[in-house]
Amino acid sequence: MKKKENMLLCSIFFIGFILILIATFRNPELPDYYTYLSFKLASLSEEYYERFEPSMFFIRSFSDWITSSHYMFFFIYALLAVIIKLYALNRLTNLFFLSLLCYVAMDFPIHEMIQMRAAVSMGIALWAFIFIYKRQLGAYIATTLLAVSFHYSAMLIFPLYFLNPYSINKKLQIILLAVSFLIGIAGIGCTYWIQFISFDFVQKLFHAYQYQTLIEDEAFSVFSITVVVLTVVQLFLLLHADRLQMYNRYIYLLLKVQNLSIISFFLFNDMPIVGGRISEYYRIAFIVSVPLIIYICNNRIVARLIVVALCCMFYFRFFTLYYL
Repeated sequence: MKKKENMLLCSIFFIGFILILIATFRNPELPDYYTYLSFKLASLSEEYYERFEPSMFFIRSFSDWITSSHYMFFFIYALLAVIIKLYALNRLTNLFFLSLLCYVAMDFPIHEMIQMRAAVSMGIALWAFIFIYKRQLGAYIATTLLAVSFHYSAMLIFPLYFLNPYSINKKLQIILLAVSFLIGIAGIGCTYWIQFISFDFVQKLFHAYQYQTLIEDEAFSVFSITVVVLTVVQLFLLLHADRLQMYNRYIYLLLKVQNLSIISFFLFNDMPIVGGRISEYYRIAFIVSVPLIIYICNNRIVARLIVVALCCMFYFRFFTLYYL
């Protein structure tokens, strides 16, 4: 038994190491690569201090202390993101390797490979789910503030503490999905209200998103294949929530966060990229919940094939959007 555990541990370390290397030495043609490279090499100005979070300056200084190579800068971000997410997955699910597959397919290609600040921040947010469930407010605030220091969008997880992780009203969650969907197809957007949020960094992000490329508008479309499939998966999991709770105590919390993810697409339909950025932060919960499908289907082999097929679909969807 101990030999088997050691082999599993070694395989996790090996996979993590490979993922860190891939993220560190990623293709320079990927989005945001030269944004981070210019930050690493440029003389710091007020513009940089206004745009980036505190942790980025600390990591730059630390990487410069080790070596002047920008690869060290990328390596530190990749190391933090991968280790934190693997640790969080190990704590949140007993289907670690299936969740690892979902992570590699649904999260890694976008965040570790492109949005590396958000990658670390979302890993910390995933870790914070544990403190929400245990109602450890101090630890939750500390991890959330740490996540915000890596990416300001982590402020989205502050309200999650007020979700009840011990029960769920399935009818209410489905109604919320339906109402937000109707708002989306009616073209009634909520993006207008963002301009009344007085935080400077929120306004800077909001105006920056207004000038994003057409390909990202397509990626965050309300009726994109990603949104449709996630909605179907969410409804399927919601309908079997009570059964799943026997296998994963975090499922009610995960489902509520995932509902927020999908609802964001619909409510911010007038600027899909805004809804997409909000949604993808909450979408991190899916890498834990999707593998739980195996507990719903009677045939475990078929269920695993379904999970693998979903992962392949998401991977190739993101690959065609961002890598081709």
